[in-house]
Amino acid sequence: MIELKNVSYIYNEGNPQEKYAIRDLNLTIDKNEFIGIIGHTGSGKSTLVQHLNGLMKPTRGEVFVDGIKTTDDDAVKKGLRQRVGLVFQYPEHQLFEETIEKDIAFGPKNLDLSEEEIHKRVVESMELVGLDYEEMKDRSPFDLSGGQKRRVAIAGVLAMQPSYIVLDEPTAGLDPGGRDEILDELKKLFLTRDMTIVLVSHSMEDVARLCTRVLVMHRGELAMDGPTKEVYSNEKRLQEIGLDIPEITKVMHAWGEKKGWEKEDILTVEEAMEYLKKKGALHV
Repeated sequence: MIELKNVSYIYNEGNPQEKYAIRDLNLTIDKNEFIGIIGHTGSGKSTLVQHLNGLMKPTRGEVFVDGIKTTDDDAVKKGLRQRVGLVFQYPEHQLFEETIEKDIAFGPKNLDLSEEEIHKRVVESMELVGLDYEEMKDRSPFDLSGGQKRRVAIAGVLAMQPSYIVLDEPTAGLDPGGRDEILDELKKLFLTRDMTIVLVSHSMEDVARLCTRVLVMHRGELAMDGPTKEVYSNEKRLQEIGLDIPEITKVMHAWGEKKGWEKEDILTVEEAMEYLKKKGALHV
């Protein structure tokens, strides 16, 4: 598991511009969870996730990944970065090799693996994100669509075979088709691999659709933490923070109130259709 114990990160500590990016966070992330992190810009989301693989180190407190303390001098040698893969916003900006195969293979090659193992990892990671190896391996990553570039970048992280993968706004800037492709691949990854996924997103709908647990960041603190339905059912608290619930949830609340039905927290269109069928209000 990943554990954060009383973690704070302070910019410009000790001078008049001192500012807490995150403050006194206590958090446990277990294996095989799909966690969504939501909150306004500046709430501490990105700072939090960069602590999960030691890219940022706490000003105060401790972070442990499978027992490895991220501030230890030998944390990287113990495989910290292999355990937690981090995908930034616009990860395609990090693509640089001549071919897709070479780009995805870059990380595994730095692990001094055999050529056979490197090839195996490239093929498997491409399959995991829906890219055909034989068709795509020799293509330049710079000739791809935005969604395909994003998938190549994610495949490069998966080729390191992390136990945890952290994605910071992975659908930012994509058209609706590319966005849905990425989200579908993430859902498939979670359902088919023994992997924990942490997704930072501004989209209430995306988090509702995919995540089993939601963390709400507000002014550097963990304001809410719980199962997705439980967090979204607390509409009043979310509104106090300045966040919203999915549009389909609002529609179903209004529809249910009009019909005199007991209030139900419906989070996705699929849930709404099943609920309306059960109520006899939808015939297909």
